[in-house]
Amino acid sequence: MAKKYDYDELEKQGLTDVHVDGELIGGFASDKEINANYKFRIKNPIGKFFANLFWALVAVFVPFIVLVWHGTVIKGKRNLRSLKKSGAVVVPNHVLYLDCLIAAQCVYPKKLYYHVLERSMKVKGLSFIMKSLGAMPIPTKPSAKRAFMTETNQILKEGNFVCVYPEAACWPYYEKIRPFKTGAFHFAVKNNVPIVPICINFRQNRGYFKKFKVKAKMVTVHIGKPIYAKPELEFNEAVTELLNRSHQTLTKMNHWFKVIDAASVKENEAFAERKIFVKKHEYKELKNEKKEIKSAKKQTKKESKKNKKQAK
Repeated sequence: MAKKYDYDELEKQGLTDVHVDGELIGGFASDKEINANYKFRIKNPIGKFFANLFWALVAVFVPFIVLVWHGTVIKGKRNLRSLKKSGAVVVPNHVLYLDCLIAAQCVYPKKLYYHVLERSMKVKGLSFIMKSLGAMPIPTKPSAKRAFMTETNQILKEGNFVCVYPEAACWPYYEKIRPFKTGAFHFAVKNNVPIVPICINFRQNRGYFKKFKVKAKMVTVHIGKPIYAKPELEFNEAVTELLNRSHQTLTKMNHWFKVIDAASVKENEAFAERKIFVKKHEYKELKNEKKEIKSAKKQTKKESKKNKKQAK
């Protein structure tokens, strides 16, 4: 459901990484600590079997969920063809609560691991489910952070995709690209894998969204071409340069595809107003109208020929 926040005021204060919804899980949080011994992936054989089975079942329903919930259309999957055997860091703009599912659908059949807030993994009863779907909590303890980074690096070396939100916080239905944090680009440069920009745009509601006045906006997702770091640069320079280039790319995608989506929506709406299906009693009238138009055109042509002859 779309909500209104004072994004302009937060932008003025430079607080673009603030979570506008605050603490979402409240009293449902467990007291379990995420420390250096925390297992970021399910690795024991039995747990892994059930986790993979659960992921396979969810993967079947994800396209249906994102289609029904946001009318999601995904474009540009061909840009991932060169990454079948390579890992990558996926960087979408963070503007939906379900954008992790949308990003997972973008890279399917590859499994997507995605970084989430530590508190999100402390919801009672949901830890195993979220971990099965690829969620990895970003720990607050320094010792746990080292283990977290080691595990992320390993996932990328194994040829998997990791989703990192460079804007850090979710701003629902925000329509611009916010400043990026460096984390995603550190992982990309360190592991010599590309950045895959994913741009989530909103389009005007139509169909059942418009008919039933659904508050959730319809979504178009564009997958950009992989962006590689420049090998000739030093590590820190390469991270900064890759961050800037990725931000510029996502900003351009956000602008141009927003324009394209708006134009296609207007075109579709205009097309929807045309009479495609007519009743039987209207069919003869339409046929007669067409005949009258044709005969009128023929008449004007004959008159123009006569006028030309007379002029000669």
